[in-house]
Amino acid sequence: MWWLRAFLLLGLLSSVACSAEPRLTDLEEAVRAGDERNGDLQFTLQGQPGEEITLDISELSGVESNIEMFRLLLHVADRLDAQDGGRTRLLLSSFGEDRVIVPAEEIQRLGAAFPDENPMYLLRTFPQHVQDLNGQSLFPERRGGLLAVSRLQMEDFGEFGRIWITDPYLERQAPQDPIHYRDEEAF
Repeated sequence: MWWLRAFLLLGLLSSVACSAEPRLTDLEEAVRAGDERNGDLQFTLQGQPGEEITLDISELSGVESNIEMFRLLLHVADRLDAQDGGRTRLLLSSFGEDRVIVPAEEIQRLGAAFPDENPMYLLRTFPQHVQDLNGQSLFPERRGGLLAVSRLQMEDFGEFGRIWITDPYLERQAPQDPIHYRDEEAF
């Protein structure tokens, strides 16, 4: 009889441990339903609303663009802002590897602005708020003339996409044991 109690206690403890960082299926479903284009994207959301949530891109087919991933991020920010008033910081990951942090204040700004603001403005001004995993800003706030600043902000967005999406994808696609060709076989 003691083994039955031990088994039940072990089951209870494991269910508590597994639920410490739940999958946010309701939030995921709301994001997928918010835009039909999000339905094909392979992502998961894990963590605690009000604290930190991880948005992990778990698979890419190779045709997704950085802008599509940003659209997904906007939908997540919109839902988080509506759910908890923007108190959640977002950790952006690719293939299970943490890449960058989006502070709660930026999630709140994106979530509140998303329905009404020009998405290109949100895209251009977003990278200056992104932080590395140590909490340091990755990109400066750009100042100057409109064309020069816009160009630099778009370059920053491209670099952000490279850090979050492109580099991890290419690392996964690289052959583990590259084939070495002789020069005459290469042409």
